[in-house]
Amino acid sequence: MINHGTRRTGRVDFKDLGGKRIPKGESVLCPLGSANRDPAVYPDRPDRLCLGAQLARIEAEIAIATLLRRLPELKLDNAESPQWRPTFVLRGLTKLPASW
Repeated sequence: MINHGTRRTGRVDFKDLGGKRIPKGESVLCPLGSANRDPAVYPDRPDRLCLGAQLARIEAEIAIATLLRRLPELKLDNAESPQWRPTFVLRGLTKLPASW
């Protein structure tokens, strides 16, 4: 499973980030999936209902169904060999050529 995150590099010495010292120039990986899940900060939230992923699925389903209804002749130009972005941070296609 790929963990989505973002990398940050310190511009100055940082004295305390969660009890750790981060020197200037040091990189820190911030996993986005762990946002708002610290039980020390959100004692009742780590496993509480999260609508984000399910809402995104529903929105995508509606968007794709609407697109296909409005453009019934829509065809992917290269469905056999999609070009994926070469990164683990945000997965996705570099492009998705289509015609109608």
